[in-house]
Amino acid sequence: MVKDSGEDTTASAPPARKPFDFLIKVVINGAAQVGKTSLLHRYANGKYQDTYIATIGVDFIVKEIQTKDGDTVKLQAWDLAGEERFRTITNSYYRGAMGMMLVYDVTDKQSFEHLEKLLDQTRSFGAEDIILFVVGNKADHNDSKRMVTFEEGKQFADENGLNFMETSARDNVSVNEAFEQFLELVVEKYKKDRANAAKSGPKAKPSKAKPELKAVENQKKSSTCIIL
Repeated sequence: MVKDSGEDTTASAPPARKPFDFLIKVVINGAAQVGKTSLLHRYANGKYQDTYIATIGVDFIVKEIQTKDGDTVKLQAWDLAGEERFRTITNSYYRGAMGMMLVYDVTDKQSFEHLEKLLDQTRSFGAEDIILFVVGNKADHNDSKRMVTFEEGKQFADENGLNFMETSARDNVSVNEAFEQFLELVVEKYKKDRANAAKSGPKAKPSKAKPELKAVENQKKSSTCIIL
């Protein structure tokens, strides 16, 4: 039990630490069974689950990120179910997202071709200036199982002006690097938008991509990482 000394310590008490400087919302999207959930949990928790469990609707993680400029960022990463029966639900999560990671399975040609549909949906439901990042997952498989080459994935990304990387959630290959590059782009855009809004004054229209800074209920345990 802490006793009250009777002295006024208000002046000497350190200021309360703000839990984070700003919040960003990103979406992980792709066809069913491409490894979206595995990628997200490998990045957030450093763990991989071999058993496939389909995402029902949406799932999310909350993670604290320290930027290279010393800002503390609270990341909300929403994992969208890839099955079409959830599409009317998942489309609503495009709103307010500042970034979207588009994931396909390098051993599944259809999941790669599905990216075109996801781009169309993003143009319909997402912000015009949303950051998009293409990831070819399951790159640990040998060439005999590959249906999409690295060059094909890179060409698709280049033609659409997007960043691209191949990963393996199972073997933990380039997972952190992909998320760090993706999130660095999102954070830089957020800070640029915020700076431009401050220069323009209070009458400036907010960016369509600005996320709602609402408190998150029932958050999962956060972790911290560094964006280099």
